Amino acid sequence: QTVDGFRGPGLVNSFRHGDVTKGTLTSPEFVVDRDHLSFLIGGGNHPGRTAVNLLVKGARVRTATGADAERLAWVSWNVRELRGQSARVEIVDRATGGWGHINADHFLLADEPARNATTPALWADFGRDFYAAVSWSDVPQRDGRRLWLGWMSNW
Repeated sequence: QTVDGFRGPGLVNSFRHGDVTKGTLTSPEFVVDRDHLSFLIGGGNHPGRTAVNLLVKGARVRTATGADAERLAWVSWNVRELRGQSARVEIVDRATGGWGHINADHFLLADEPARNATTPALWADFGRDFYAAVSWSDVPQRDGRRLWLGWMSNW
């Protein structure tokens, strides 16, 4: 089966001899020093049997599975409350049969969650006649809005 969406020359893929292969891969210990742990995941959706787990003091504190798809997709965990603690990433495949495998790649700690590079932009304007936008900073905070006005003209 063809896996896509991974970054770099390789990835973790437990489909080596098909869905009969099982095993566990555990990272070296690291310190959680950012607010988000993001990674790419694909493969089977078998909670507890095909998963990426985050372990702190040997206990599973986060878990994710694939979506029964070979294309890897971003998962981001907010780990702010774990900052300063030692952790490990555990990748498990305890499943056989259909979608009995897991794919994972590109683990990173960052201040913000990872975003899919193909997510379309949210255009603030549309067309050639929107220009000279002005925003207001004195709107009362309880209002909750950020107001922005653009000049328009039809040449």
